[in-house]
Amino acid sequence: MKIGSFLGIDLILNRWLILLMIITALMGYVYHVAVLLAVIFIHEMSHAVTARAFGLYVSDVELMPFGGVAHVEALFEGDAKTELAVALAGPVANLIIISIITALNSYGMLNSDKWAYFISCNVILAVFNLLPGLPLDGGRILRALLSIPWGIKKATAAAVNTGRIIAAILCAIGVYILISGTFNPTFLVMGIFMFISLHHEKQKGTYIALRDITRKKETMMRSGTLPVVEIASVPSATIKDVMRHFISNKYNVVVVIDKDGRIKGYVGEIQIVNALMDYGPNVIMNKLI
Repeated sequence: MKIGSFLGIDLILNRWLILLMIITALMGYVYHVAVLLAVIFIHEMSHAVTARAFGLYVSDVELMPFGGVAHVEALFEGDAKTELAVALAGPVANLIIISIITALNSYGMLNSDKWAYFISCNVILAVFNLLPGLPLDGGRILRALLSIPWGIKKATAAAVNTGRIIAAILCAIGVYILISGTFNPTFLVMGIFMFISLHHEKQKGTYIALRDITRKKETMMRSGTLPVVEIASVPSATIKDVMRHFISNKYNVVVVIDKDGRIKGYVGEIQIVNALMDYGPNVIMNKLI
């Protein structure tokens, strides 16, 4: 649900956040909901402003139970440094706010009791979002770091798997709280939402990998050079087997080696992607040399 715009960026309330807000408001926590929404807004706009600083287009910001998502055109696409900076922006903004308010409190310039909940929300949002699993900021940080040695697709899969573990723990905590007789479905709602979000993150992994290859082709045409990494493969290895080992920010060349250890031929990354589009992921390397 669109609720307005800020700095030309549309602001959208996710339906799961609306549900969470209704539940907490019914429990008598209207003030707490308002503060939480303000903290999430600051957190997410930090992502959006940082993305803009990198020259990326931000269409809208969707506020969610655990933070939000700045819908950024071509955010990752193999650029690990950009995703790392954008992902860190939200938690860093929360930590800066905590530091400023704490400093002002120490000089007696603020009423510490009135700001205690605001500080708590910033701490919780920053720490929770730094957990290393998608779709959290920590998951994006993990993917950015792992994509350098592993490649985007494998890094995304790893961050999705850690996200599943975190979501399962949240659901387990939520169920335990409900069974214990306390009506507080917050953990359960967040866990379910994470599971739903992870399905979309996994689907995006393949798309991101393909876009990374397109980006590298454009970079090579523009600069004239690109570092190369070689991957050894048997003739019977499929495209999907080989692409698991592709490395971001380098041009991958597959060296096809027969059973006697002799080199049968070389297959470039762009050639492999073209074959993937034409024939599917199960084509073997022997067909491409």
